[in-house]
Amino acid sequence: MAASSYDSVWRSQPVSDWNPNDASTGHDFLNQIDTQKGNVANAENIYKQQAGQVADSRNTYNDLFNNRTSYNDMYNEARQTAGVDDAKAQYQKSLAAVNGVQSAMTALPSSVNANSGRALTQAQAQAAMANNMNEYNSTLQYWQNQNAGDQNMYQTALSEAQNLAGQNLSEQQYNINTALTNYQAQMDAAQKAYDQIINERNILRTIYGQMFDDEYNHRAQEIEAWANQVQAETTRYVQDQENARNAAQVAAQNAWTSYLKQKDEAEKQAKLNTVKKNDFIDSYGNIRYTDSRGNQQTSYVNPTTYTDANGTRVNAYVASPEQLAQMMYGGR
Repeated sequence: MAASSYDSVWRSQPVSDWNPNDASTGHDFLNQIDTQKGNVANAENIYKQQAGQVADSRNTYNDLFNNRTSYNDMYNEARQTAGVDDAKAQYQKSLAAVNGVQSAMTALPSSVNANSGRALTQAQAQAAMANNMNEYNSTLQYWQNQNAGDQNMYQTALSEAQNLAGQNLSEQQYNINTALTNYQAQMDAAQKAYDQIINERNILRTIYGQMFDDEYNHRAQEIEAWANQVQAETTRYVQDQENARNAAQVAAQNAWTSYLKQKDEAEKQAKLNTVKKNDFIDSYGNIRYTDSRGNQQTSYVNPTTYTDANGTRVNAYVASPEQLAQMMYGGR
């Protein structure tokens, strides 16, 4: 792998294809979030409405409780409604009349003599008392009957007043209790509405959490794949560098060997080029040359027969490698 290609991989970044709404994976996080946000908003609206009902029911209860009427005030009002005071006055009036008649009857003996203006005989006095007593008895009977009726009306009015006051008190307490029960019920409903808000928000947080986890896992896989690619390219690059170094070493060794061989051949050729002109193979097949000490030397060359281009057989004298070496190195 070329260094530039490796650099492009190393400097690259993981490319994410994660989609929160991916039909291929069945993910529809954004749709779920939109739906759940609507559920949260609905729950909040219900709670707001319920909170208003709580306030209304609380105000109703407070008004009834703070403005409640005492039993004494209710009883006094019921006395007026039932006419207790008028009935009492009438009863007291007839009772006074009864008492007045009875007092007059008690004083009747002395009053007969006093009212006659003269001394009455016993018979006259008894006759006068009998006559007056009959009148008083008639009057007393009237007022006693009247007083009995007045007393009954008075007691009836008292009973009605007490019953009316009791009924009003019970009704008032019932209304207060009903308002309190409604207030508590509205508070319970508001608490349930608030709990529903918390529940819907928790569901929304769960969806967000699932979406973030899915994105994190997806990106982690992408990063891992990218890291594996970078590692693979790094390993390939290192191997390519190692191969290049080995190839360079082999090439350098081959070049050095070739250089040494060429150098050796050049030295041998130089030696051949130093053979004197009087060094030759004569017609008898002898090599005549001058050795390194300057002495003339002769070496026999075996003839070789071959056919030339014209078909003529020719004897040729070819020096052996050893003889050439002697010529090259001066017979050493």
